[in-house]
Amino acid sequence: MKEIQGRTKQTRKAIDIPNLVELQLSSYKWFLEEGLQELFDSFSPIHDFTNTTSISITDFTLGEPKYSIEECRDRDTTFEAPIKAKVLLKQANKEEIETEVYLGDLPLMTDKGTFIINGAERVVVSQLARSPGVYLKDTLDYSGRVLYFATIIPQEGAWVDIETNAHHQLEVRIGQTKKFPVTTLFRALEAFPERGLIPLEMPLEVAQEQFWIYKNVEILNEKGQVVRAEAQKDYFLAMRFAAPLADPKTGEIVAEEDEIVTQEKVAALIEKIGGSTLAQFKSNTSTVHDVLDLFSRRVLLENPTSEMVFHRRPTSDIVDANGKLIVKAYELIADKTHANAVAKLKLPVLEVLEVNPYIEATVQQDTIPSDPNSALLDIYKKIRPGDPATLESARNLIQSIFYDARRYDMARVGRFKVNKKLGWQMPEHARAITKEDLVAIVRYIINLNSGEGTTDDIDHLENKRIRSVGELLQSQLRMGF
Repeated sequence: MKEIQGRTKQTRKAIDIPNLVELQLSSYKWFLEEGLQELFDSFSPIHDFTNTTSISITDFTLGEPKYSIEECRDRDTTFEAPIKAKVLLKQANKEEIETEVYLGDLPLMTDKGTFIINGAERVVVSQLARSPGVYLKDTLDYSGRVLYFATIIPQEGAWVDIETNAHHQLEVRIGQTKKFPVTTLFRALEAFPERGLIPLEMPLEVAQEQFWIYKNVEILNEKGQVVRAEAQKDYFLAMRFAAPLADPKTGEIVAEEDEIVTQEKVAALIEKIGGSTLAQFKSNTSTVHDVLDLFSRRVLLENPTSEMVFHRRPTSDIVDANGKLIVKAYELIADKTHANAVAKLKLPVLEVLEVNPYIEATVQQDTIPSDPNSALLDIYKKIRPGDPATLESARNLIQSIFYDARRYDMARVGRFKVNKKLGWQMPEHARAITKEDLVAIVRYIINLNSGEGTTDDIDHLENKRIRSVGELLQSQLRMGF
């Protein structure tokens, strides 16, 4: 009975009490049916150092408990069952051997969602943890400027921070190591084409809105006074088609592989074959020139003067009448001497790159030779200072940090959160951070500095998740393995 607005109202039907331990029971059931096998699969096969012998855990069986729940209470023992795994041994030029191996005893959950440990009834409490994913945050610099940064949190593995500093440079920190330019990491991941270069797949209508870089525009009133600042679309990120795109009706190829994706191209394709058509996209960051192309637009300067070309990057070599090289393609015209030399040529038209300020500042900081292998070596020296840097050890280090499923895993939840934040449609099996993710995160940080996008509150409940008993057990077993 309860009082509502002065009248007494009686509940006609009693509500059934829900099963309050259903979460624990279903989580432990998932652990036995899927979690254990998923754990074994992630570690199989295990190879020796010569790579000629391997051991794989193909299956497992759970035996019957030795004592019942009541007997365990009386005897002060643990209610558990033996777990045995089928192990397959493969050796070069030898017959495969399959045998059953006893791994240990696994505590079993009772119908109440508890465990009997040494005769006492215990319960595993669920954790409220930060959900894996990518989180955009801001901080106030000593100079009073707001700086934006992103944190990539995996389920298992090292955190990756992408930060901006007071000099407009974008830097990366892996775990607790030293910072290095984000463009170095872009180029290093190009050395793993089989792992890190998963193309994006999305409808053309989505792509039309996804690849924009914004700029901060001051809105003036009639008196010429600044009323407010507004984020406006500046230019399209220079992505490329990862595969030929065909008209679904006629089969005609309407976009070639590696063709640059422009706003005009996407608009024309939507008009011709429809916006719901799926297309695959990728970015090219093998060299510094590729990175500059990705985050810039090309501008034609008519009758360029020294002031117009100063601090610009020409798209082709500039030579004088005698064939002497004045400025290389993509090289920054950083001094007045070169700018005056270019102006004296009295060129009718000069094509230059208008690079995003954040990428320009980062590229100037990135002084490593422009190829993926040099980037790998540079990262290795930053993470492991003092160790002799070889290409093989550098590759193995990045491989273990990002592409070893035993050490780095975004999990399904993490991939979902990353896709949701960035607007991507990366496949669920992409459980590692890809180059396209990093490009999108850098684009998001640049747009945040221009006033476009939103930051995240890491303490908000939408960015938390419950880690129940099955997941906690799987995590502990992973550490044991």
